[in-house]
Amino acid sequence: MKKQNFYFRIWANTIRYFLQNNQKLKNKNWKLYLLLLTSAIYSSGIAALELLLRIIFRNNEIMLFLDIDISIFPLKSLNNAVATFIVIGLPIILINYFLIFYKDHYKKLIEDCENMDRKHVLLFYLYVIWSFFIVAIIHGILMKNGWYS
Repeated sequence: MKKQNFYFRIWANTIRYFLQNNQKLKNKNWKLYLLLLTSAIYSSGIAALELLLRIIFRNNEIMLFLDIDISIFPLKSLNNAVATFIVIGLPIILINYFLIFYKDHYKKLIEDCENMDRKHVLLFYLYVIWSFFIVAIIHGILMKNGWYS
């Protein structure tokens, strides 16, 4: 029986296409590369959701995750990036690792998940990335114009 969970289908097809088309990276740390790249895309989707909720409810204080304050670097934006990675990125990387790559679970996924059209997988990733940029731009414009006051 084929697994129909969208999350696993996307992962299985991403791995399948990656291994077919990247012979140079296949012998190296392809799992780490793919894990970090895909987790970054999923993290941007979570960040877009948080920003969208802030816009909808006109409340810039909405936090889906813990709000941590880091003061390691002199630049506030760099500290915010590190905090965002710790709060959003790191958990997504760990979740993806344990669900997909731990004990080579991806091999079973590739066998069990039905094949998707490559265009659908690419469109999913592009949609997530573009939604982040669009929502972030809208959020920035609204903040500049006093939307949350």
